[in-house]
Amino acid sequence: MNNRDEHIREKREVFLNLAESHASRALHDQRWDRLRTPINRKRLVVATYAMLLVYSVANFSDQPFLALFALIGFMGLAWMMRIASRTIPDIPDELVDERMRAVRGVVYRYAYIGAVTIFSFVIALEIGLTLLGKVWPSVGPLTGEQWFELMFIAFFATLVLPSAIFLWTEPEL
Repeated sequence: MNNRDEHIREKREVFLNLAESHASRALHDQRWDRLRTPINRKRLVVATYAMLLVYSVANFSDQPFLALFALIGFMGLAWMMRIASRTIPDIPDELVDERMRAVRGVVYRYAYIGAVTIFSFVIALEIGLTLLGKVWPSVGPLTGEQWFELMFIAFFATLVLPSAIFLWTEPEL
């Protein structure tokens, strides 16, 4: 039993050393400082969600090649958002100071509220379309494929939400 606890403690120490090394590199990386100016961070957030909008329109208008390019663009922009935020939302609590923990708490609270809002809107849309379908038969509920695509878009929107909120609200990185 004691050997197992020591093994767990050693694994945790290795993980923290690795995370500390990664955090140190991310916090001191200056290669992407042009991306980290306040105006460029906001442009990055807007571009990311605009690319998600292009992906949505391409999917619902049955343009698979445009949707594929928009999805690749969205993933690239999401990666750039993580770089611009210095991966601060993902650094373990042991490696950041009290102010950053408080900032992350606020960011995650707003991201949670945003995720609940997005998914509530999707569900309300489905209910509304079902009810409208009873009045106007030409307007009906979403098909299974459309429902899947809408949930996929909602998932992507919430996937980058913590980084987007952090980049939009934090005055200085």
